[in-house]
Amino acid sequence: MPTPTLWGGRKQQSYRIVDTFTPTADPADLRFFPHDLQQGNRHGGEKPRGSVQKAKPRNSGATTSRNMRLAVTIIGPGAGIHSNQEAWGALDQNPKLYLQVYGQSRGAYDRYPPSWPGGSPAPNLESLAEELTSSGVVENSHCIVLGSRGGQIVLPHLWSRFGDAMPPAIVINGGCALETPRPIVWPKDVVTLLVMGGQDYFRKPEMSVEQYMNEARERVPKTNGFTAQLVVPDMGHIPEPKVLEAVLSHRVFVALKSWSFSPSQFIATFQTILLELRNHGINVSLFYTAAPGRWMNLQLPQRPPAPAPAWQPAVPQWQSRQPQRVAPSPPAVQHREFSERSPLQKSRTQEFSSKGHSYVPPARSYAPPAAPMGYRGSLHMPTRSMISVR
Repeated sequence: MPTPTLWGGRKQQSYRIVDTFTPTADPADLRFFPHDLQQGNRHGGEKPRGSVQKAKPRNSGATTSRNMRLAVTIIGPGAGIHSNQEAWGALDQNPKLYLQVYGQSRGAYDRYPPSWPGGSPAPNLESLAEELTSSGVVENSHCIVLGSRGGQIVLPHLWSRFGDAMPPAIVINGGCALETPRPIVWPKDVVTLLVMGGQDYFRKPEMSVEQYMNEARERVPKTNGFTAQLVVPDMGHIPEPKVLEAVLSHRVFVALKSWSFSPSQFIATFQTILLELRNHGINVSLFYTAAPGRWMNLQLPQRPPAPAPAWQPAVPQWQSRQPQRVAPSPPAVQHREFSERSPLQKSRTQEFSSKGHSYVPPARSYAPPAAPMGYRGSLHMPTRSMISVR
């Protein structure tokens, strides 16, 4: 089957879109993830016809690491691949992920089953889920991404087949938590992330956003302890690109897969995501089951308090209201180079002048005050007194 182009003139995506499971399909379209991951081929090279190998069981949750390469299965109908091409294109360029899309919007399987109003016979979304069950795709996936009608029909059918062995699922629009013609059997230990918008047309007009979200949480059975609900009150049926890029990331897939044995990693990952989305101006919150039947609102970490300013003396209230007046600085003392003569010198000058002498004693020169008696210079070395007594 030729690989279709979804991005127009942009670079062709690396994942394959499988829209048929008929026996006439190319066996290369039914490639299993572990074979390609072991070969280290990011784009999954072609295999000869009729050489589909037996899939190996997927890695257990205990071996999940942040650098592990994950196989992600995407159910095309309802996922919004054409609506959010930028976000899906960025996800496809992540070297830590291996994507495989099954089904296309408006394709052969994009029809409701007969149990729904206006449903059609196979091929439909229910038969797509049955083909996924028999082909071994689900067992070899680390995470499954669904949206809209995929979460309403495909995911409940896979739950009924695999039960607690189902890999974690990210359900855009939260279709599995809405009212459906058939009752949904929700497994006890399955991990699910519901991404729901308050302006989705799935919400009835008479319901408020809070009632809509509360009703979705009430449909989760009390026995399940691994369900989270990402609430974006201003988001419609099609997620915003920033929300989709944050949710469909390698760190989220790892956090969901390791939730059962590392709750702290799950909480830390989504605290970071909430902070990033709020920094972009997106109002978002997360509810999660801390224990079976006990929902909690994820709290963001408190920011450290600002450092206290240096201590300063308190200023009186009356002084703080008045403008501070700066006192003028005193004038600089100007030292005279020569000091004035004393009265005794003046009298002696007159005496010499009266006797016909022309000699006038010189005026005393000004000298700075000397160091204290007994010390000289800056070293304060004791010196012997210069005064002698006879």
